[in-house]
Amino acid sequence: MGKKKTASVEETELIGASEPQVIGKKRPVEQLSYFAHDGNYGDAVGLTIIDTGDWVAEDFELLEEASDNDRPEVARLISDWIQLDRKSEELEGRLNQLGVDAAKYLQG
Repeated sequence: MGKKKTASVEETELIGASEPQVIGKKRPVEQLSYFAHDGNYGDAVGLTIIDTGDWVAEDFELLEEASDNDRPEVARLISDWIQLDRKSEELEGRLNQLGVDAAKYLQG
């Protein structure tokens, strides 16, 4: 007694009688959801959260140049670029490949 036993392939876990009787379903990690203050919610797979506290208006303008599908990657690249004081030809080149003209920002 007291040992955990797996009851079935359905991943239901039963705890022995000497412990509190608990039956619970295990959820796969892939079932992540997001819930926003504006009432939106949905599947969180692929959701990217980035601290934009050090971004300026021009950084958000660059982000707007990206396609919807590329925005998560572009946001990560912009954040990395900011950490490098906006001095990385490699990141600027990658942004350019994604349709974002970082050189325009440096000229302004």
